[in-house]
Amino acid sequence: MPGTAENLVKPSLSFALEYELVRVLVRRYSHTHTHTHTHTNTHRCQSSGTHSERKQTHLIIKAFFHLTCASVFIAVLIPLLCVSVEAQLFPEYSSSTEFNPSAIPVHSRVVRFENFHIGTIPSRVLTNLPRCTTLAFVFTDVSKISPDAWLGLEHLLNLDLTGNQLVSLEPGTFRHLHSLEDLRLSANSISAIASGTFRDQRNLKSLRLEQNSLPELQPGMLVGLNSLRQLFLNINDISHIADATFESLTLLQHLIISNNALSTINNRTFHGLGNLERLSLVENDIKHIEPLAFSGVFASGFFNATANFTLLLNNNTVEKLVPGSFDGLATLQHLEILNNTVSEITSGVFSELQSLTWLVLGDNHIQSIHPRAFLGLSVLKVLHLENNKLTEIPLGLFRPLVSLKRLFLQHNDIASVDANWFNGLSLLEELDLGYNRISNLQPGSFSTLDSLQVLSLDRNNMREIRNETFQGLTQMRKLLVSYSSVATVESGVFHDMKLLQSLHLSDNMFSFLEVGTFQGLTNLMVLELHMNKLEALPVGLFDDLIALQTLTLYLNRIQGLPPRLFQNLMNLETLILNQNDVKVIGADALVGLRSLRGIDLEKNGLSTIDAGAFRDLASVQVIGLAQNNLETLEWGIFDDPEDPGKLSCVGRETFKSCVLCVVTTKEALNSTFHFISFQARALW
Repeated sequence: MPGTAENLVKPSLSFALEYELVRVLVRRYSHTHTHTHTHTNTHRCQSSGTHSERKQTHLIIKAFFHLTCASVFIAVLIPLLCVSVEAQLFPEYSSSTEFNPSAIPVHSRVVRFENFHIGTIPSRVLTNLPRCTTLAFVFTDVSKISPDAWLGLEHLLNLDLTGNQLVSLEPGTFRHLHSLEDLRLSANSISAIASGTFRDQRNLKSLRLEQNSLPELQPGMLVGLNSLRQLFLNINDISHIADATFESLTLLQHLIISNNALSTINNRTFHGLGNLERLSLVENDIKHIEPLAFSGVFASGFFNATANFTLLLNNNTVEKLVPGSFDGLATLQHLEILNNTVSEITSGVFSELQSLTWLVLGDNHIQSIHPRAFLGLSVLKVLHLENNKLTEIPLGLFRPLVSLKRLFLQHNDIASVDANWFNGLSLLEELDLGYNRISNLQPGSFSTLDSLQVLSLDRNNMREIRNETFQGLTQMRKLLVSYSSVATVESGVFHDMKLLQSLHLSDNMFSFLEVGTFQGLTNLMVLELHMNKLEALPVGLFDDLIALQTLTLYLNRIQGLPPRLFQNLMNLETLILNQNDVKVIGADALVGLRSLRGIDLEKNGLSTIDAGAFRDLASVQVIGLAQNNLETLEWGIFDDPEDPGKLSCVGRETFKSCVLCVVTTKEALNSTFHFISFQARALW
């Protein structure tokens, strides 16, 4: 308030220090200037006036510099000093042992009592706290609030009564708290709120009533809360909301009624909430959404056309969506009906939702969708239809979704993909068809998806990937076709994917890849080929993969590494080759891998490593050689065969009966190893 000590302390301190600094600087400058002027007059005949002017200019600049430093001092240090002073003048008081109001400093702004028994808050015991803005009685077993308990707390902004034993609220319970903005009544046992209880709280912005025992909401309960922005009613026993209960809450933005027992909603339930931004009805027992059920939300004269509205209906028992269910929700942008029992979506059910950008219908029982079900959703960007029972997509279903960017269809029963399913989705960037039963992809199935960047076909039954499968996907960044029983990958199948960065083909059934399979993938950084049946890797297979950083080939049947197989992989950092049948590492097998940091060759039956085999591994830190058939490490396997003895770290050491051999670089030196350690049952 104007004139109070907390408002005066900062200006007075700042002004006093600023005035004193300026006064000292002015006196210093004036004295120096006078001295200079006298000196100049005395020697006028010996020197020109130019020297005097330069001297005065120098002094002015110096004075300006001092004033600037003083301003910085005032702007930065004075507020810190004032905060320290304020902390001493207006301390925070907290007690977890006793309720003794007389022990509270009179200037306290924050007062907390918690985790002990109080029972009753008596009348007029807090009148000595005129500056208190935050007051908390948390888990103090408060079951009764006496009349005039809050007398003298006219400036209180925050009151926390969480975790007590209040069972009902009556008019006068919060008398005198005219400035209150945040009231927390969570985790009590409140089962009744009398009409007019909050009539004095016209400035209240947030009211928390979650985790109580309210069975219903009646008109009058919330009268007076004209400034309320947030209302939390979740985790109660609310099974009925009377018409117009929220009608006076015209500024309400967030209404949370999740985890209750609501079963029906009519067009008067949420009447008048024209400023609403978020309505959560998650975890109720709503079975039917009647036509016009939400039409009353924006039906009053007060209407904020710019508000972004989110409606959450997850984890209910909604069985069917019918036309009109969402009529009147002109500003609805985000709608979630996740984990219900919806089995059918009829024509035009969302036709009034012209502002909808996010629609979640996953985890339902949807078997059929009318071809005109998504009519009107021209600005929709995200659509979730995963975890349903869809077997096909009606032609033209997605045509109205001209703005769609992400489409999720995983975990359905789709067996084939028609080339015309995705017509009109020219802006789609991500498509997930994983965990279906897809065995047939028609040529050009995705050819109209000009903007597609991420495509998942994991966990299907595709058998083969033909040349035309991914035709036209020029913007692809990530492709996943793992665990899909693929036995054949035709050469050139990824030809259009010049921008591809991540390719996942693991856990399939192919035994051979042609040289041109990865042709043109110059931007690829991750390639996963593990858990297939590969027996041989032809020279040239990886030649175009100049940006590759990670290559996984473990759990195949690879019998050898031909010379210079990896010669163009100058950026490769991780190479995983464990659990194959590689018996020999030839001298030129790993040529070109100068960026490699880790290579895993464990469990291969490896018996021979030729001299110079590791000579190009300039950056390597870890080499895994565990559980092989190595008996000796020949002198020079880390050396350049063209310059024998350049740097030899390993002698002819024998470790027959070796169970585990892990070679770890402690420090790289001149493209070889400076230190090598072996972990084995029998060391040299």
